[in-house]
Amino acid sequence: MINFYQAYLESLNKSPHTIKQYCIDSEQFLKFLAEKNISLNSDCTKLVKDYIAYLLEKYESITSVNRKISSLKNFLNFLHMRNLIRVVPVDELKPLKANENKIAMLPSDELRKVLRVWFDVHSTTEDEEFKWIALRNFCIVRLVAELSLKPAEVVKMKWSHIQNRNISIITRKKARKLDISSTMLDWLAFYKKETENLFPESVGVDFIWLGVGNRRNHPITEKTIERIFQFVSKQLGKKVTATTIRYSTIHEEVLKTSDIEVYKQFGYARNSVLQERLRRFS
Repeated sequence: MINFYQAYLESLNKSPHTIKQYCIDSEQFLKFLAEKNISLNSDCTKLVKDYIAYLLEKYESITSVNRKISSLKNFLNFLHMRNLIRVVPVDELKPLKANENKIAMLPSDELRKVLRVWFDVHSTTEDEEFKWIALRNFCIVRLVAELSLKPAEVVKMKWSHIQNRNISIITRKKARKLDISSTMLDWLAFYKKETENLFPESVGVDFIWLGVGNRRNHPITEKTIERIFQFVSKQLGKKVTATTIRYSTIHEEVLKTSDIEVYKQFGYARNSVLQERLRRFS
């Protein structure tokens, strides 16, 4: 599809730079659909909203997001001309203003409610496998809250990344070491024991967060993290995402310290990036 799109852009005498960037952005959009298992035949308005939400979480600059929205609009028009989609949701493809990227951070009492959702499920369910799933999900939510992690960082976690009371958080470009509380370490040890008891074949698997069904003994995906928080949202009657939790705890940590290098703890390259991010969260 991208090859046809590139030929179309060339027929319009677009510059080589524009063609290259439009194709890169469009490939990113198609990859997003593939990873989320979303069809082009889906509700296009919801599809675009979900993709823009993904861009806002991934990119720090509204300018970058707006450029990708502009690329997306052009690509969707191309698909529409070829009857591959029924409609182009132009109202959802307008440039964003800087103050439109807002996420409501949770006060500490609300955060405690979030942390209890999967804990309560684990405490009350009798089904052995679902009890394990609830334990896994509780540990994930608690770890996101404690270390202010992104879903992409969570799914890559391995037991070999934990040394003493530190864990190495691996990203595409680098790694950073964070301290884990003794309570969290106890929960992780309990989760590991329960995993090996329920799934003996998982002994020796290095990935921490394993799936079930056809994903057994394989790491979960970011889609799983999304579902974990969708369940939390449903139970609490309000939308809660991993990003909500991440920035709620980041905000608390920033308020508690005067360390100018605290930005490194959260995976930012510069302090200015962290401050710019915090200004966009209400």
